[in-house]
Amino acid sequence: MEVENRLITLNSADGIRRNSTALSDMLFNFQNMSTNVNLSNTFTIPVGNYNANNLITTMNNLVTAGLFLLKFSFSSLTGKITITANSGSGISSITFGSYTFSTFWKIAGLATTSITGSSLITFPYPLNLLGVKKLIIKSQLLGVTSFDSGTNQSVILTTIPNNNAPFTMLSYETRSNLNKALVRVRKIDSIDIIIEDEDGIKVDFNNTNWSMTLVLENIRRMTPTEIPKLMTILERQNELVPVNEDVSG
Repeated sequence: MEVENRLITLNSADGIRRNSTALSDMLFNFQNMSTNVNLSNTFTIPVGNYNANNLITTMNNLVTAGLFLLKFSFSSLTGKITITANSGSGISSITFGSYTFSTFWKIAGLATTSITGSSLITFPYPLNLLGVKKLIIKSQLLGVTSFDSGTNQSVILTTIPNNNAPFTMLSYETRSNLNKALVRVRKIDSIDIIIEDEDGIKVDFNNTNWSMTLVLENIRRMTPTEIPKLMTILERQNELVPVNEDVSG
């Protein structure tokens, strides 16, 4: 069996039978608050990397600027956000929600895109500011045979875990044959690469270059050749009829 490996390096600046992602280097420069994260029609949280304290401060500054009589607080004990109507505001009911296309409700700890309650609402789940924890590398043109049960898709080349701190280099190298997938197309003229997070949202690297190397492994099955035994060769020689016979007597 003959195995041929080819390396294809892709990057964001310039532009097989089997493939795997061997090396990947990219700067962790994507925020846990992306442009898809918004709060209802009232105010929008700016893009950035937040912790619980500066997120609550930002939200309170936004509602104060809008002359709203609400206050956001965060419990370090439960990890949950609470909305309270300021005393004397006369507010008896609060409805808090995010855009349907936004993921803020998941980040904030809501079960759905909105919540309605009295003058004091505590979100049901803890605040989740972990951000993008998995980079899912996809390709429509390669047509690989891999399958992701979470998204029911078969275009995933690999999944890169992200445990790095923000603004640090994210390096990943595949060291296992389990990460290989068969390529269904017989001819590769071009390759497309799509990088998404766990929610299927395309990752914005904020104008930071990245590079990725794919290994295309071409496997050819060799036709076995039977080598005859020595005794078989000698027996066949004895059966040969000579071309020229000496018939002189």
